[in-house]
Amino acid sequence: SIIRLDFKNFAWKIMGNPINQNSWVQLQVPKTSDVSIQIISIDGRILQTINKGTISTGTYSIPLSLGNVSAGTYIIRLIVDNDNYDKIIVK
Repeated sequence: SIIRLDFKNFAWKIMGNPINQNSWVQLQVPKTSDVSIQIISIDGRILQTINKGTISTGTYSIPLSLGNVSAGTYIIRLIVDNDNYDKIIVK
């Protein structure tokens, strides 16, 4: 599920790093945007894609589910309207 609040700036952060069953991406978008999240291994393989589709202006909490991924270091790639934003996570 997604929780929506209204704000006017772009920002994002990962809540809970090292990642656990209660971790999520907090995302604030200033305009309607196409959004997806990829979990990528350090060697560049895309392990999982979370496609949220088109979302409207606001703040969202998107759960991260990495249950089948082994412990290690990964890249979370946020894709907003074809722009990529990367952060490193540890599981």
